[in-house]
Amino acid sequence: MSNDLFPFTELMIRVAPNKPGVYTLFKDRKIVFIGCAEGQDTTIRTCLKDHLTGKNGKCTQRTAKYSFEITSTPTTRAEELLESYKQQFGQLPECNERTG
Repeated sequence: MSNDLFPFTELMIRVAPNKPGVYTLFKDRKIVFIGCAEGQDTTIRTCLKDHLTGKNGKCTQRTAKYSFEITSTPTTRAEELLESYKQQFGQLPECNERTG
């Protein structure tokens, strides 16, 4: 995952990749959600827009920053990132816990 963090604003989401991949949402410099965009109509950009508008709940709507990684295997990569996070912190990110 990239170390670049982008402001979670409508303007910055408009320039997010319109491609499949994984993305991480941050609040107070802490990861709160790891998600994947599987491609076609579901891209990194569309997923970020859904979080910004609250379509995926208030937990991720209050995000401050985001990062992303373009990949052809977003589901597998997201599972790797979630497992790594869980091994490091003993639980899933706050907003992943709330969604399942």
